[in-house]
Amino acid sequence: MTVLLGVVFGCHSNSTSPTCNPLDGTQWKLTEWTLSSLNPVDFTITANFADGQISGSSGVNSYSGSCTVGPGNAFLAGPLAMTEMAGPEPAMRAEAAYMTLIGQARSYKMADGRLTLYDAGGNESLILCCQRTPHSGICTSAKRHGQYQHVWNHDRDHCDIEAVTCEQSKGKGIP
Repeated sequence: MTVLLGVVFGCHSNSTSPTCNPLDGTQWKLTEWTLSSLNPVDFTITANFADGQISGSSGVNSYSGSCTVGPGNAFLAGPLAMTEMAGPEPAMRAEAAYMTLIGQARSYKMADGRLTLYDAGGNESLILCCQRTPHSGICTSAKRHGQYQHVWNHDRDHCDIEAVTCEQSKGKGIP
């Protein structure tokens, strides 16, 4: 007699209570990291989040790949693909460092226009600031996505992140 046991894994989506990804639709520029040998503002290192993906400039090359956020403040980027152009030695070192740190990030926090990524030990590793759109004067992530609205604050010259519930964003043409 043969007995077959099956386990079914599934995903349940409740359309009346959507899952919110606060990073979706946001764009960031690296401003600080744990490395003391290189200043990240000397390089163009960015992170853009959309539809479960991360992409951006890693200093010399462009990169992209999957990005999982949640539950809670969990964060996981990868696997990541990258173009393979060469550049100046300091930029190549910065790029290698960024790719290592983003790959090691396991949690995040968004506050005061900053996205902070933490490694598995809970140590700060990357700090990114919200980018603004030069034409509109508002943050490039200036539409509501789930729980957050990112608005460029001219008086304080940074991006404010305002909490918005999923219920507030429903029915207003806001994804």
